[in-house]
Amino acid sequence: MAAARRRADRRARGRGSPLPRPARPSGLAPTPTLRGVIVCPNCGQENPERARFCVSCGAPLAAGPERSDEERKYVTVLFAELVGFRPDDPEEMRRVLEPYQARVSRVIANHGGTVDKFMGATALCVFGAPIAHEDDPERGVRAALRIREAVAEIGEEHPDLELAVRVGVNTGEAVVARPGSGPQVGEAVTGDVVNTASRLQTAAAQGQILVGDETYRATAHVFDWEEHEPVRAKGKSEPVEAWVARAPRSRFGVDMRPRPLSPFIGRRDELAILGAVFRRAVADSTVQLVTIAGEAGVGKTRLIQELGGMAEEWPALVRWRQGRSLPYGDARSFWALGEIVKADAGILESDPREVAEEKLRGSIDPYVRDAAERDWLRSRLAPLAGLVAFDAPRDELFGAWRRWFEALALDSPFVVVFEDLQWADDALLAFVEHLVDWAVGLPLLVVCAARPELFERQPTWSGGRRNATSVSLAPLSDLETSMLLGALLERTVLPPDTQAALLERSGGNPLYAEEFVRMVRDRQLIRPDGSVAEVPMPQTVQLLIGARIDTLPPTEKDVLQDAAVLGKVFWAGALAAVSGLPEDVVVRSLHESVRREFVRPVRASTLAGQEEFAFNHTLVQEVAYGQIPRAARADKHIAAARWLRAVASARVFEVAELLAHHYGQALDYRRASEPGRDLSDLAAAAGAALMMAGDRAKRLDAARAVGFFRRAREALPVGDPERTRALLEAAEAAEEAGRLAEASEAFDEAIAEYRAAGDRLGLGEALARRARSIQRFGREALELLEEAIDLLEAQPGPELARAYTRMGGHLYIAGDNPGAVPWTEKALALADELGLEEEAVLALQYRGAARAGMGDPGGLDDLRDALRRGLEAGLGLEVAVTYNNLAYQLWFWEGPDAALAMWDEMTAFCAVRGFATLGMWAEAGMLESLFDVGEWDRILGMTEEMESWDREHGPTRVTVIALTYRAWIHLRRGELAEASQALEELLPGAREVGYAEFLAPALVIAAEISLAAGEPERAIAFTQEFVSVTRDQPEYRGIYLPVIVRTLVQAGAVELAAD
Repeated sequence: MAAARRRADRRARGRGSPLPRPARPSGLAPTPTLRGVIVCPNCGQENPERARFCVSCGAPLAAGPERSDEERKYVTVLFAELVGFRPDDPEEMRRVLEPYQARVSRVIANHGGTVDKFMGATALCVFGAPIAHEDDPERGVRAALRIREAVAEIGEEHPDLELAVRVGVNTGEAVVARPGSGPQVGEAVTGDVVNTASRLQTAAAQGQILVGDETYRATAHVFDWEEHEPVRAKGKSEPVEAWVARAPRSRFGVDMRPRPLSPFIGRRDELAILGAVFRRAVADSTVQLVTIAGEAGVGKTRLIQELGGMAEEWPALVRWRQGRSLPYGDARSFWALGEIVKADAGILESDPREVAEEKLRGSIDPYVRDAAERDWLRSRLAPLAGLVAFDAPRDELFGAWRRWFEALALDSPFVVVFEDLQWADDALLAFVEHLVDWAVGLPLLVVCAARPELFERQPTWSGGRRNATSVSLAPLSDLETSMLLGALLERTVLPPDTQAALLERSGGNPLYAEEFVRMVRDRQLIRPDGSVAEVPMPQTVQLLIGARIDTLPPTEKDVLQDAAVLGKVFWAGALAAVSGLPEDVVVRSLHESVRREFVRPVRASTLAGQEEFAFNHTLVQEVAYGQIPRAARADKHIAAARWLRAVASARVFEVAELLAHHYGQALDYRRASEPGRDLSDLAAAAGAALMMAGDRAKRLDAARAVGFFRRAREALPVGDPERTRALLEAAEAAEEAGRLAEASEAFDEAIAEYRAAGDRLGLGEALARRARSIQRFGREALELLEEAIDLLEAQPGPELARAYTRMGGHLYIAGDNPGAVPWTEKALALADELGLEEEAVLALQYRGAARAGMGDPGGLDDLRDALRRGLEAGLGLEVAVTYNNLAYQLWFWEGPDAALAMWDEMTAFCAVRGFATLGMWAEAGMLESLFDVGEWDRILGMTEEMESWDREHGPTRVTVIALTYRAWIHLRRGELAEASQALEELLPGAREVGYAEFLAPALVIAAEISLAAGEPERAIAFTQEFVSVTRDQPEYRGIYLPVIVRTLVQAGAVELAAD
């Protein structure tokens, strides 16, 4: 580990230091915010853009770092073109266009959108910029339908013209100008979403509204649709899916989402509170107010539905009415209250005025005896029913409406629900408070559901009232979310990786969980084994989170976006470096994000002297990061990397992965946005950081290390010698990860590059590593090692120590224990001298294994000492190899039980560290001990898995070992055909390896099978080959000598047996 850190440091500091110099900590430069003001670096006060001195503390102000004038947003774009007229006279055209443009402008504004520009008879409108809303696609389609109605109204005013409109609506990502910055009218929104909306509008027939796929998916449950043939659009390789919007499925404000089919999970405590308040109101005839607060999708509506079920089961009839406040539109005031009145009277939007008036009368007269009071109530309720305009004083209206609630509650217990109260205007909030304050002695329960924004507007909402209760909904626990996911997917058990991924993405929010599961099903992302492919963020979730982020003040929003660059966990100092704001201003800006539960402070920071924060949900980080234009991300990532390097200083190796991420992202974005720019310095910085990350990961997770080294090779400039080393490191890591074919190809390519460059040191290192990788192929490894050592002894260093170690390991595995010891001792001495702990551990354990194989009990001491040193140093590969050889030697010295215990430890260790190849060797090593203890059926099952793994990952010695034990078991059980079949595969593989460790037992089995098959001559031939192979391998000859002698005697070759 120390050597790897020194190598990383040399790379970081050498060649003119490829890592850019750390930026000096942010000074006190004042910073312009997005609202055209400047934040004072001294006190944090926002000042007018042209101010020279702070209006609060008087500190001088100057220009600060520039901020991006653009951001990426998820928007809905609407194109509407007025058609059906061709006036020649410009005044006549203006006579038609003026009312058309005025009505379009009014419709778009009423739906919360923006008219970007008019191009004659065509309007370009945008929903989601500058402020996003979670229902922008729905707003866009409703606006399109209303524009069609408005054009019909204009046509009635101009019967001489055949006016119509055709509309295209599309949803997707766009780059938009921030308010008050840069682009002029008509240049504020760019992206394919605009072009596609324009193409849809062109393809629409007169009077038709065509929408794209994303818009349709977001609003499929809200409108009635008609399929349309795909639209062939200019610049698109594939036709664009399109649908025709016909009409809303319900009046605006009525929730058309289907009732959830999943079971009610969690929220038992919250439901108990609601139940208690309900019983208090109904049984004790007391007016009660309960406010259910929580973020969008957290389960407010579902909890109310469960309360509704409770009301249905109440012995007496309970009147239940509910209304929803609107986020936009002309009739927002008292909309929810009007819905309640109309629902109780049974008034439909299609009812003629006379019918509606009669229904309203019928809903009042049975409950109010006094005729004058009835007339008064009807006149004051009529505006809520949409029959007349509001024309009475507010106090009188409030009194009449309260009297209506009281009259109904006197008749039967009354539960009234106000949903989405955060969108209600102040007048409705005032009435709700009036109702619960002045109505007394009645079985009336007022339930309000709202997001936290309500309390930003009304901090004292429901406070100080004895009859008020608040229920705050937190995210579901992991266990509850797992249960919900299982129910939605109709699977009681999910693969661990799938469950972990969906848990993280859902974040305890039931709506998020449902949307992710819906996407999994719609896109058929469930694999046959039950795992789930990577799931993109559903549009509904992205819109919800984007809308929440847009509620932040501009400076706070900007800081949150910069925090997203840093990752799920970040530090105030790093954020100051990225944003260019002073650290104290950053912390104050984060306070708003903490209050709104976007981020949270971390109590114990991992960096001394730095305040640490974390995003509450990874999706918030994803959406916030996605809002930053790609061209602007590169500078932010570079600033983050420089800050990390400055803070980590001598411990830069420990933040290597973070450095690799930031420099790598910066390089990718620069290459994409500035293809002609010289990026060699940034490429060198990214490559060096990725190499450090790979060095760190290869001891812990070989598969991840391959990725780092591969990315380093891609990042480094052509001609940089580190590119070849990156390939060599990737080859070795790939082998440890079990990707053997990839490893072999990479080794050969790296050796060829070193030879071509004339790099003797690099070539020697590559040859030594390649030798270790091809031990499974036999004697070729020895030739490579000899060449490597010959090259490296001219420049003794870490590379030579590794070559000595590999030579010792090679000879040990080949069965030449006496020959292995001197090489391991040379390797150990050089490794200790150079401080290479990983090589010292490998050399020590190979020496121990060789000594133990020679009958020296001190070898076990060497092995145990190597295991201790490796674990203490946090090594990975070296520890796994030590486990392997210690377990093998324990079988000889202490028996199969001791060996099995050590194999189990090795298997667990390799599973945690991601060492797939060594993990399979652990399983192969177990076979010998399992054979001795009689667990033959278990061995047969394991050998099938081992052979399958070997076929998938590449030819190794694992198959030879598996076939050896399978053949032996079948032979011992008298299953000659199965044993012979296994032998047909075993012998060629064992001969290719060539080592006595593998070939000797294969020849013994071949002799026994031949004898059992009635072929004594063939059996004798196999025993003679065995004698030749083990002539210089007394260890293996001694193990199998009794079997060989018995076979020769039974074959009638007594003389050979005696020899």
